[in-house]
Amino acid sequence: MLVSRLPSLSALVALLIALSACTFFGDSEEDARARVHGAIAYSNLTGRWSIATDRPDPEIARRDAIQACAETDCRQVLAFGPGHCGAISPGAIGRPGLAIARKVDRAEEAAKAFCRQQGGGDCEEVTSACNP
Repeated sequence: MLVSRLPSLSALVALLIALSACTFFGDSEEDARARVHGAIAYSNLTGRWSIATDRPDPEIARRDAIQACAETDCRQVLAFGPGHCGAISPGAIGRPGLAIARKVDRAEEAAKAFCRQQGGGDCEEVTSACNP
């Protein structure tokens, strides 16, 4: 009796379907990076702020930024998505400069300019962070 070592046609079809599902529905690292989010939280009472980046969901970015800010009045003041940088130039309390750009130097310059426009005083201090 001759036994075939080749898989049946139905087994090959099932394997191809399973592999195509992995291709279409699997999360590669690149796919996951394309969905990262960031946020900046700020306290108008104290001027304290924080930045959260590389979070899988905008709500998680918001929550993490507010928790890290650690003031009772901390609120999200900026949100930014994949491939973007967020920047804050704190200036005077209650008048931070905020900006989003694809390049960190542009975000920082725009945050300083916005701080100056609002009368933020010394707006040279700037902090930024980027999502991949």
